[in-house]
Amino acid sequence: MTRSSELPRRAVVRLATGVLAALSCAAGALHGQPVARKPFPADPMASVPVLTPMVSARGSELAGIVQRYALDVSTLGRRYDAYDSPDQRARMRGFYGAWRTRLRALDFDRLSQEGKIDYVLLENHLRYELDLADRQDTQRAEVLPLLPFAEALQALQDRRRDLETIDAEATGRLVATITRQIDSLRTRFESSTRTDTAGRARGATPPVSRTVANRAAEQLDQLRTTLGTWYRFHAGYDPVFSWWMKDPYQRLNDASMRYAATIRERLVGIPRAAPTVTARTGAAPDAATANTGPIIGDPIGASGLAA
Repeated sequence: MTRSSELPRRAVVRLATGVLAALSCAAGALHGQPVARKPFPADPMASVPVLTPMVSARGSELAGIVQRYALDVSTLGRRYDAYDSPDQRARMRGFYGAWRTRLRALDFDRLSQEGKIDYVLLENHLRYELDLADRQDTQRAEVLPLLPFAEALQALQDRRRDLETIDAEATGRLVATITRQIDSLRTRFESSTRTDTAGRARGATPPVSRTVANRAAEQLDQLRTTLGTWYRFHAGYDPVFSWWMKDPYQRLNDASMRYAATIRERLVGIPRAAPTVTARTGAAPDAATANTGPIIGDPIGASGLAA
């Protein structure tokens, strides 16, 4: 057998081995066997190739490198689809840092003018993404008094993406506990009648600005969307999950909607519009149409402008 005929066979063997390994992992998850949790490489550098062999001799030497980076970003965005979850934050921060390290290993002085331009643009982009991650850490700490339960709920979607076997009974209890926590926070704000000059309820209300409160309400809406994706993945397919989770999930969804409305009304200052029916469609207007309150911005500040 010639060497040229061995190459396709080796490729087929490698592909078949990978498919069998994936099927074995999926079969173990379906039969309730625990699957080792490896959400991402322990060393982020392992997923980013050495860039020197990819340097092109025609046009910009970094054309192939930029394309590879764009594909990697797109792939990770599909994999880590629970925005701002613990796994998503850790994976993307490691990814950007690893790419920046690999990029700096290139010899900048030996690049053409086009290559140097692409190098600088990619370096600035990676630095910006890391600065943005730092800013998001600060914003997360600001909304924590209003959303102390957010990471626990985001982790549900992270574990689903890791193909972990779900304990429906334990998850139902967790969701019920978080629902009670949300209702307790909402009740504190709704029962507070005194307001300060900024329109915020005093006493039981956490010391947050209207900007932070508005950000928390938007993040709560986004969290409900993520949880809906998580729930629909299991519901109906897994009868045990459906039995334990149908009522707790619905209660959590309703509690989250009421809490977001309370935050906007009591902390942001957006009046809760009374539901009305339009003459043309016979349906209630959406939130954007019904909102008659102020427009609340979210300034990035001097550090954000510098970044």
